[in-house]
Amino acid sequence: MQTLWYQGESDTSHIHDAEVYQRNMERLIEDVREDLGLPSLPIIMVAIISGDGKYVEKVREARPGINLPNVVCVDAKGLHLKEDRLQLTAESQVKLGHILADAYLKDSASSLLKIKGIDCLVFDVSGFCTVLYC
Repeated sequence: MQTLWYQGESDTSHIHDAEVYQRNMERLIEDVREDLGLPSLPIIMVAIISGDGKYVEKVREARPGINLPNVVCVDAKGLHLKEDRLQLTAESQVKLGHILADAYLKDSASSLLKIKGIDCLVFDVSGFCTVLYC
């Protein structure tokens, strides 16, 4: 099992949310791993490029700063946004999907040997959660 995490835009609105983002994410990862009984659950995160506030860079910087085992951060920088400046264009969503798939495949060979169970991907995008079973 691996988890893909793509969220954080709402944390860019207020300086306090942006400042505590890294610790909140670390706590979330630790809690999810504990709840699932999978202390080494691999997590692939996306460093966001958009947000509804002025602290996008602060939240972006928090992602690679997360210092937990089996956490990988991929960067969405360089992908194109829609006119709303929040959502990725369809083409960029496809590119991000390829980036995530590459990170997943690169990591899955070793992590799937460590973790028994169903191999699944979890996407959390703007509060919506979808589970895809492979």
